[in-house]
Amino acid sequence: RYISVTGVQTCALPILKFTYQFIFISIYFIITKEVIDFNRFFSLQIPYKTTLEFLFSVALMTLLVNSINLIDGLDGLSASISLTILSFFVFYFGSTNDIYYEILSITLAGALVGFLLKNKPPAKIFLGNGGSEFLGIFLSILTFHFLKYQAKVTDPIYISDNDSLKIAFGLFSVPLLDALRLMIFRIYNKKSPFRGDKNHIHHLLTDLGFNANQVVLFITSLQILFITMSFIHFSINLFIFNITLI
Repeated sequence: RYISVTGVQTCALPILKFTYQFIFISIYFIITKEVIDFNRFFSLQIPYKTTLEFLFSVALMTLLVNSINLIDGLDGLSASISLTILSFFVFYFGSTNDIYYEILSITLAGALVGFLLKNKPPAKIFLGNGGSEFLGIFLSILTFHFLKYQAKVTDPIYISDNDSLKIAFGLFSVPLLDALRLMIFRIYNKKSPFRGDKNHIHHLLTDLGFNANQVVLFITSLQILFITMSFIHFSINLFIFNITLI
């Protein structure tokens, strides 16, 4: 197995991989302070709140990073899912005039479009562990920045704290649910949750007789559906919010 956060690949056990990620992600949160605020999102006031917020944020980002890494088991799949997530951030950061993060989102989205031309089945180039982890980290950073932003009533698109959490979950729905399902399944069968197998959603669909292009199209469509559902819920809440203002 290989691990990579910065692009340098090293043969190591899973525990070393998570240690490496924990250190990198911890440094990121120490610098940016963009941790999940328990009081803001969950109305929680608990002892050691700052420490728990930090640890929860590190664990959550680690999960998001590895969900993107784990879904990268089929040509074009991880890049296609990542592109759907980036499409939202290009739109959102543009609407809030967050120019720096909008440029970052557009740059990576453009790179992925070019990459997919050679990564679509049958692929000529591949992400590898380094590439999929880079995507996971990049997308996680954009997500935490999105969650950190406190919407104003004057914003072109007002997204409440609760809605921002739901949208963030919608963005990562397919890779996140697949990763959680696999971990639960492996633990239930008394196997290591970090041991690879052929039970990912793309493996199951391939076993049913779908070809690679059909699987990528189906899972990407499912991802778009989940994102759309989170937006439909957000739109209903926005409509109610506007009615109350009137």
